[in-house]
Amino acid sequence: VRIPTVLVTGTNGKTTTSRLLARMARESGRVDGLTSSDAISVGGTVVKRGDWSGPGAARTLLRDTSVGFAVLETARGGLLRRGLAIADADVAVVTNVSDDHFGDYGIDTLAGMAAAKLSVVHGLRQGGTLVVNAGSAPLVAALTRVGETRPDVSIQMFEDTGADGLEVDGGWVPWTEVPLSFGGMARHNVENALAAVLAARAAGLPEGAIVSALRGFVPSAEESSGRMNLVECHGVRMLVDFAHNPEGIRSLGPVVRSLAGVRTLLVIGQAGDRTDALVLTCAEVAAAWNCDAYVVKEIAGYLRGRNVGEVPDLLARGLSGAGIDPARMLRASDDVDAVRVALEWACPGDVLVLLVHERLEEVEAMIAAWSGPA
Repeated sequence: VRIPTVLVTGTNGKTTTSRLLARMARESGRVDGLTSSDAISVGGTVVKRGDWSGPGAARTLLRDTSVGFAVLETARGGLLRRGLAIADADVAVVTNVSDDHFGDYGIDTLAGMAAAKLSVVHGLRQGGTLVVNAGSAPLVAALTRVGETRPDVSIQMFEDTGADGLEVDGGWVPWTEVPLSFGGMARHNVENALAAVLAARAAGLPEGAIVSALRGFVPSAEESSGRMNLVECHGVRMLVDFAHNPEGIRSLGPVVRSLAGVRTLLVIGQAGDRTDALVLTCAEVAAAWNCDAYVVKEIAGYLRGRNVGEVPDLLARGLSGAGIDPARMLRASDDVDAVRVALEWACPGDVLVLLVHERLEEVEAMIAAWSGPA
């Protein structure tokens, strides 16, 4: 039996958009199946943990006969290495493109990245729908080619216009009623929500279910682990997120400023396969926050050809070059160690921005067990 299927790709926002779409399907009474860079889940319950954002994940999920609506996060690596697992999806979403993963598979420009991401159009059924971010100039420029190769596909565009809400189900839903948007401060999640709404409609989900999901989806460890999770404990607020490139880090800035902590600390790291230029740009973006402390970490499982200490040294150099006193920099050997260092530094009233890229479950357990500032 054929079920509605949505493919979701893009540089940033894939997982959040996919999770929100799955919640919309669940609100409609369907059993949602989701593959993502964190896990495979069915009906909101995790069945396999790990990075399941490639074609193998899609095949695994679609063999589950209990699934009545499938959302398949589709990463760039899987697209370029193994192609698409299906050719009859109803909807494909491309959230955005930015300068990340350059140098892989011969892609070193935004135009090339846009073309790679838009290849998901070939996974659409005849007359399917492509949902694209109108605010991403490289994607818009690449759409001409899509129209030439797939003239049967309906293209729908979303864009954050700065409005204080969106129209759904014949009414106005203000961003203050959408937890994911942090009262409208998290404009990147406004874009993710807009993308999910268009995709849900194109896939035939009812407006009421869309509204319920927008109002009920809370970016917590339970609902959206590791993505914009705000935790308050012993007077310390912690924002746990997966931001891993300059645009991702930049997008957190308004939310962090809105938290207005007595002091602010940022945990920052980067994978070894990123270029020196991108690592330095991450540091420059982070330096613009002018935090009271920076924990520069190794991402132990992502050395990817670099020597131990090489990426943290590069980040520290970038922070220093952007005006951050080295005395404000702390070092950590991995994600768990970085969070331990941050918690030891914290005092009531502080804000900790914890960019966690691996061992998330251990980090969440550590935060839950934390007894507070010494």
